[in-house]
Amino acid sequence: MGDKLKYGYGASALSRIVILFLVVLVMCGVSFVIGIELIERNQENTTEMIADKAYTTVQGDFNQCIRVSKTMSYDTFLKEFLEREEKYSESQAEKIMSDYLGAIKYGNSWSSAFLISNKTKRYYTPDGIGKIVDPDNDDYDVWYSIFVESGNDYDLDISIDEYNTKDYTVFVDKRVEDDNANLLGVCGVGMVMSNIQEEIEAYEEEYGASVSFANDKGEVLIGPSVNNLSSAYLYVEIPDETHENTSKRDGFVYEYAEYMPSIGWNVVVRTNAKRDLKELYKIPIFSVVVLCVFGVAILITDLNKRRNFLRYVRVESLRDKETGLYNLEGFSVSTIKDMNTLSSHKRGGCMFVISLDNFRRFTDTLGRGAADQMISNVSESLLELFSDTDIVGRIDEDEFAVFAPNMTDEGYIGDMSGRILKCIRREYSSEGRTIMFSASIGVAVFKDSDDEYSTLKEHASQALRTVQNDGGDGFSLYRVL
Repeated sequence: MGDKLKYGYGASALSRIVILFLVVLVMCGVSFVIGIELIERNQENTTEMIADKAYTTVQGDFNQCIRVSKTMSYDTFLKEFLEREEKYSESQAEKIMSDYLGAIKYGNSWSSAFLISNKTKRYYTPDGIGKIVDPDNDDYDVWYSIFVESGNDYDLDISIDEYNTKDYTVFVDKRVEDDNANLLGVCGVGMVMSNIQEEIEAYEEEYGASVSFANDKGEVLIGPSVNNLSSAYLYVEIPDETHENTSKRDGFVYEYAEYMPSIGWNVVVRTNAKRDLKELYKIPIFSVVVLCVFGVAILITDLNKRRNFLRYVRVESLRDKETGLYNLEGFSVSTIKDMNTLSSHKRGGCMFVISLDNFRRFTDTLGRGAADQMISNVSESLLELFSDTDIVGRIDEDEFAVFAPNMTDEGYIGDMSGRILKCIRREYSSEGRTIMFSASIGVAVFKDSDDEYSTLKEHASQALRTVQNDGGDGFSLYRVL
């Protein structure tokens, strides 16, 4: 008999292990497939989110530059200066413009502010006249003739600022015209690319992504490195003339391009999900752990079930079945615990003992069902009046008790007692008989750390009896004589 039982148990355990192994194996496969799908989906969402954030950041920087450049081009002072430029000596013109451009540059913390006169080709900067622009003989100045001939109102140009930081700078070039739309010159401001680069690198460091800004040919204008822009190209598909966003996936590499209409560029983000894929390899390790602890898990599960059942029985034994409030034992256990905590922090509280007046008469007249409903109404009223930190219990058929931590002010206790009486006080009629339903309340304050639960309850009960002896429907606060 013993051998059969032992064999049967072993076979059962073995079958459970086999079943678990198969379940875990299937779960591994399914989890792997779902995990890869979730990683790819999350990668796409994250990539597009990075593009939107980079788009917003850089566009905000450029929009400010564009707004100031446009404001300069509409400035009557600037137009009049260009129209009357030849009436000033070179030193006078230089002084006027250096002051004007310096205020714009330093007032906005930009790297450059400039004005080029179409008549004299002077290149004005905050530091004076930098040069005479000569597109025919100076390759650096070719941009000027290209911009002027393009007819564009404004343009963004990236080049080395040879008169300021010597760094790559994003220039906003804006036409200055007279009232007849004749070209007077080109003005604008410049932002050092390293400033924008720092913002991009912050995204790259946070998300492990490569963020670039490119033109419609895929040439990188701003990217992971500002030192080799001339040879930097992107191989992602750039949005065409429809300017719809494009994307491409190559394994775990995902590329996303979004068109920026305000400046005519494209923000391109490339992410690699391989580092997220490493997390999936934890699944087989987890499976091995599950199989290793299988036998122990059965014992622990059975033990926990028994322990939880006993705990449930214990908790239920501390509750009143009709109202769900603490019963006498539950109220005393919870109150003693709170009193100990309050004593250790040198704080006090108070106990209300509430007895329903005429409860038996009410039950005999209106029946048990009405009495049960009244008990339920009183329970709900007490829970509404007191906070979650207060302990509310039904300690007898027609008697309730409340322990309120930190409630020691006699004026407030009196107000609370009055509110309790008002909630319970009601008039009932049945078969021509009227019954006034009310309550009596006794209150005792807990202030001394040496006080015990039994003493506090006895004091509250003494105060209660005082009210009952006076006819009920009132409250009394116990005071030490």
